[in-house]
Amino acid sequence: GGGGPQEPLAVAVVKLEPATIERHHRASGTLEAKRRAEIRPIRTGIIEELAVEVGDVVEADQTLARLDGRELSLQAQRDRLTASNAERELARLRSLEGSDAIASQEIDTQRFTLDSAQASAKLSRVQAASMVVKAPFAGTILAREVDVGNLASTGTILYELADLSALELPLHLPEREAAKVTTGAEVEIELIDGTTFAGTILRRAPKVDALTGTVEFTVRAETFPALAVPGAFVRARVLLERREQVASLPSAALFELEGQHYAYVLREGKARRVAVEIGLVGGSSDASGVERTEIRSGIGADDRVLASALGITESMPVKVAGEQGPPEPAPPGEGEGKGGGREGGKGGRG
Repeated sequence: GGGGPQEPLAVAVVKLEPATIERHHRASGTLEAKRRAEIRPIRTGIIEELAVEVGDVVEADQTLARLDGRELSLQAQRDRLTASNAERELARLRSLEGSDAIASQEIDTQRFTLDSAQASAKLSRVQAASMVVKAPFAGTILAREVDVGNLASTGTILYELADLSALELPLHLPEREAAKVTTGAEVEIELIDGTTFAGTILRRAPKVDALTGTVEFTVRAETFPALAVPGAFVRARVLLERREQVASLPSAALFELEGQHYAYVLREGKARRVAVEIGLVGGSSDASGVERTEIRSGIGADDRVLASALGITESMPVKVAGEQGPPEPAPPGEGEGKGGGREGGKGGRG
């Protein structure tokens, strides 16, 4: 029938709850290897052997390739023989030292000859060894650019080697947000398939890019899933602020009007608008994923706050969903009160 009081709207209510609130900055970037090198020979020569293939894991100083070094090897043998002969001649002269036939100046001259021959032999040995190309650090072969039989010069890339024991991610944060980020802070990294893993802020650039107004941070991840490889596109979530166990409400319970924030509180069966002072707004650190807002004042510990301010107006009759009507006594008028008892929750005959 018409003319009766407005049926109270069933609503969910919440109270102030302590929560740890976090505010993040979201950015994207491309993963990079911890270290990466293009392996080139230091002398020109024909490639005789390529000892590793793409995907191979190599140790530091492991042989990667050999170039034709026969000429340098022969030269090293010749210089080694010259040094050996000079050493024997010096020994012979010293055995005759003191006799009239040998002057001390002759021994000194031979000693200088030996030193020179030994230096030449050492240089030749190093040059011959340089025809063997070794890994400068432990890592994984990402690419092979040549074949056996190719002539390789000092500008020829033989292999690309990367240290995949850790991955790094360059991130550019606006100067204002960068001020809140510290070295050692944890960063959540998300791959294109939704998989996430953790990284840590390793270092911060000591300057602001004047063109973009950003600061570069380097994030390093020591453990990561198999799909995390150099060149992979990722999204990152950087923690900017964190407030531990502060009084809070779900952000959906609040609304803004002319710069002031409000919530609706259930009082005497009606929604009453209350002004609140808010603090940090962000995600809760629990697994709920609900955005929460820090409440500094305006709401009491016992206040029942409407969980959603959407569609609510001042003085609108409301009741807690699941309860049997408003907590206050029924208004005068027996005929209208009967629908608000046990059956009221089912909607009556309307």
